[in-house]
Amino acid sequence: TSGSSAGADVVAIVDQRCSTCHPVDRALAFRAGSATEAQALIDDMIRRGAQVTTEEQQALVQYFTQ
Repeated sequence: TSGSSAGADVVAIVDQRCSTCHPVDRALAFRAGSATEAQALIDDMIRRGAQVTTEEQQALVQYFTQ
């Protein structure tokens, strides 16, 4: 998967899974210092009710740590 299509996938994930509570541009602007930090944020959002698949989590972690 190319970087640009992966980025497009993340935009779709954020739009579908995160935009209920967060502006899409704000969510996409987040950057984590490590994969562990990114996963911790995603885990917290899941505890708060976000419905995110394992595959989507992996794409988000990769995006948030680039």
